[in-house]
Amino acid sequence: MRRFLPTSLAAQIVLGVLLSLVIAQILTAVILFDAHRANMYNSAQWQQVKRTVTLAKELAITPTFYHPAMVRAASMSRAKYTINLHPILTDKQNTSSLKTLLIRRVEKNMGPEFHGRVRARMGTSNWRTRNWGDSCPEDHLNNDGDCEVDRMIRKRGDTKFIVMSVQLPNSTWLNLTAEAPNPEPLAAQQTVIFLLIASALVMLAIVFLVRRMTRPLKQLSSASNRLGRGEDVEPLPETGPDDIRRATRAFNQMNERINRFVADRTNMLAALTHDLRTPITTLRLRIELLPDSSEKEHLLDTLDEMQQMAEATLSFARESAIKEPSRRVDINALTDSICEDLKDIGMDVSFTEGPPNISNCRPVSLRRALRNLIENAVKYGHRAEVSMNTSKTSSIIVINDNGPGMDEKDMERVFEPFVRLEQSRNRETGGIGLGMAIARNIIHAHGGKISLSNRPEGGLQIKVTLPL
Repeated sequence: MRRFLPTSLAAQIVLGVLLSLVIAQILTAVILFDAHRANMYNSAQWQQVKRTVTLAKELAITPTFYHPAMVRAASMSRAKYTINLHPILTDKQNTSSLKTLLIRRVEKNMGPEFHGRVRARMGTSNWRTRNWGDSCPEDHLNNDGDCEVDRMIRKRGDTKFIVMSVQLPNSTWLNLTAEAPNPEPLAAQQTVIFLLIASALVMLAIVFLVRRMTRPLKQLSSASNRLGRGEDVEPLPETGPDDIRRATRAFNQMNERINRFVADRTNMLAALTHDLRTPITTLRLRIELLPDSSEKEHLLDTLDEMQQMAEATLSFARESAIKEPSRRVDINALTDSICEDLKDIGMDVSFTEGPPNISNCRPVSLRRALRNLIENAVKYGHRAEVSMNTSKTSSIIVINDNGPGMDEKDMERVFEPFVRLEQSRNRETGGIGLGMAIARNIIHAHGGKISLSNRPEGGLQIKVTLPL
């Protein structure tokens, strides 16, 4: 279930608000419909009472001959009037609550001549359990032998309604059996439309506000990712709520401090290595003036080593100070071109192309790192087999060689500056010891990882992982 839920902050906020709004609107609709239905029922009941009072007054002053026509004219589809010799309600069915509330108001409105002649009942009944008395008056039986009141109740099952009996001056009874009206569909539709429009407006406002609040977070996330890859990141605009503004301000300050720190360290390293040139040159001149001897040769070799280290360090510092812009590059094509270049100079290199993938990188720096790793594989392992693969989030470059492998305790130490596992003093075979350090720094600057492992069939495997 969790995998179907949204992962972004904006989507989670919108989903949470949407669910809350839907539940609130459903509860509101239920309450409104119930209130509307209750109001409609109460209004219909009292309307029927007033109609009955008016009809009873008119019948009291009208000749009996006209009574059937008047009753038929007053009857409606859900309210039927009849004139019978007996009341439709007995005294037992005249509840005390309605006697004190409804009947007294009716009797007061109709006049003293109707005092004690009104019977009424409102409420809900179920046709399965007749509660109108044990018997039905004969003049209330229809042609099928059913009681007229029970017939109307059976039509609708559980129904709110009103039943009244009013005794006229001629001793006959005006009886009313009325069903509750159906809820007006138009009112329900209007309520639903109102709730839908209100929900849509609220959701539009929520989506607008959430997008406005989370836009700075997306910018901050993107800038942090680019900063982790070693790219130049311009100061972000401080927009949005105060909390997000403070986070953006802190990121801008951190970015400025990191750039200043790296620049100071690089400049200091370049200045030191540059200043070493003068004493090295002075020592070389003085040693050249010494008589030829084996000690003189050793001193010159040491100076050569110092000068190569200084030149390599200075070159590294200069390249680090150059801010190469990032761009979208096909890593397959980049790696293939490196392997082809090395083949052209006689190195035993093969490349297996992987799925096409485009990554954001600094191609010159990345090219230098991969070239160092492949050249080392050929130099110490006689052959480099380069392959490419991809995952959902990264590009994977694997470099295998056929050499003797490496002691596991040296697999981390080899990335330290000026560390050489080859113990000879020959710079052609042992190098300066900066190649692996430079390669790892470049890969880390791209937000990637590099790892070494011994192959079961022999040789060393270098695995470079770069984010897409």
